[in-house]
Amino acid sequence: MIIRKDSGLTLIELLVVIAILAVLVVSAISAISWISNVVRLQLATSELQQAIKITRLEAIQAVSRVTLCKSANGSDCHQTGGYEQGWIVFKDKGDVGQVDTGDEIIMSHRGFPLLSISGNRPVSSYISFAEFADPQLRSGAFQAGTLTLCAGDDGKRLVMSRFGRIRVESYGASCG
Repeated sequence: MIIRKDSGLTLIELLVVIAILAVLVVSAISAISWISNVVRLQLATSELQQAIKITRLEAIQAVSRVTLCKSANGSDCHQTGGYEQGWIVFKDKGDVGQVDTGDEIIMSHRGFPLLSISGNRPVSSYISFAEFADPQLRSGAFQAGTLTLCAGDDGKRLVMSRFGRIRVESYGASCG
C-alpha cells in the first residue's frame, strides 16, 4: 500500500474545476440575460398599452383628436426609427399628427432603447383617436394595426382593432 503525503491538487484537477466553474458562470449569465429581456419586454408592453389607453381616454374627455407618436426628445414627433426611442401623447388640435402651435403634450415616455418596437404601416408613425374614441388616420380613414415589441428572441404584439381595443399576443418566431 502506497501512502501519499502531498495533499494538493494537480494541474489537471485544477483545470477541470475551472472549466466546470466557467460553464456554470456562462449558464448563469445567459439565464439572467433571458430573465432581463422577459421583464423588459413585459414592462414595455404594459407601458405602451397603457399609453394607448390614455390616448383613447383623453380623446373622449377632450372631445377632440389626441395622438400618440414616436418621439426621442419628448416634444416632437419623429417619422424615423421605432417606438423604442420613446413616445408622446398630445392633444392634436390641428389634426395633423404632429405637435404644432396650440397642441398640449399630455405625457411623454423616454422609451426602451434595448428593445425593438415597430408598427405596421397604419401605426408605424402615430396612433390617433378622434373625439368619439375611434382610431383615425389623418385622412379620416379608420386606423387599426399591430405594434411588435422584440427583446432578443422573445416578442409581444399589441394588436389594435378598428374600434381602438388592444389585445396582447405572444410573438417570438421572427424576433431573433
